[in-house]
Amino acid sequence: MEAFVIQRSDDESINVFETDFWKETTPGMLLAGYRLKHEMTQEQLAEKAVFTMLSSAHTKMGSAS
Repeated sequence: MEAFVIQRSDDESINVFETDFWKETTPGMLLAGYRLKHEMTQEQLAEKAVFTMLSSAHTKMGSAS
C-alpha cells in the first residue's frame, strides 16, 4: 500500500500510516466518515457497496473467459 505523507512544515513530513490517529481508526470509522462526507444513509452505502461488489465480480468473470 502506498504511504501518504503529511507535510508538517517545510522541513518535516510524516507517514500517515504511522500516526496514532491511523493506528486507532477502525474500518467502521472509515466507512462512517465516507458515508457522512457524502451525505449517504446506511442503506445508500450498502446499495453502493453491493453494486461495486457485483460489478467487480462481473469484471473478473469476464476476464476469465
